[in-house]
Amino acid sequence: MGITEATVSWFTNGDLDATAIEVGIAVDGEIAVVEPVAAAGATVSGLTQQTDYELRMVVRADVDAEWQWTANGPTHDITTEAANPVLFIHGFTGSASTWSDTLPLFESANYDSSQLFTITYNSTTQSNVATAGVVNATLDDIMATTGAEQVDIVAHSMGALNTRWCIKFVDGCGEKVEHWVSIGGASQGTSTASLCTWIYVTCREMVSTSDFLATLNAAPMVTEGTDWYSVWSPEDTVISPATNSIVDGATNIEVTGSHSGMLGDPEVIVIVTDILTGAYTG
Repeated sequence: MGITEATVSWFTNGDLDATAIEVGIAVDGEIAVVEPVAAAGATVSGLTQQTDYELRMVVRADVDAEWQWTANGPTHDITTEAANPVLFIHGFTGSASTWSDTLPLFESANYDSSQLFTITYNSTTQSNVATAGVVNATLDDIMATTGAEQVDIVAHSMGALNTRWCIKFVDGCGEKVEHWVSIGGASQGTSTASLCTWIYVTCREMVSTSDFLATLNAAPMVTEGTDWYSVWSPEDTVISPATNSIVDGATNIEVTGSHSGMLGDPEVIVIVTDILTGAYTG
């Protein structure tokens, strides 16, 4: 998880010595970060992306004392910046340009362009198993470049297959991925793949009865350690039936829109960015 900071302010309790007031960041009820602050407010750094930060005033009696909540200290939610860089993985016959409508929407959601990564891979004559290795290596590159401890993955269409294979079967891949989100993912295959099975290995892998999918989808479909989400639309005619985007064990979110149209739909992308930043409430 990456490091973030938040600027916070509050009203002090007049009964407290202002010099004794410090900031406490609570994670699951335990104070994780404390910093001395001026009475009016402060910038708190060293935060990692969580969904349940709370800010409280705390009073420290002496150096060795435990931190205690003030009985009537105010509590504020802290909205942190997105901690993880994001790797976008396109689908069959796609490229990095698949995400040309998506990336500006992420930037509108306060992502910096330096946090957003795309690749183009061989999506026709290279098996998704091999592409999973490419995904794993790309995660390593992103972590080395950004210093992040984990990366979030957003996958479209067939990209749901090679990224899931990476997380599930490639050694060490799963621990690098905090959130996995597919948009119109071919997670259980699609009947449209039968149109090209005679020429492309990836089409053969996307047939619902393929050995590849039997292995990938063997229970459990998802693994522990990664948060799994599938965004799908009943209007998606490329994934047929559209419900084949549903992933057992993931949070499956039904939206509206076509297979490619979802990628540029502000309402859909808000759901995705909310998932990645911990703001999604269902």
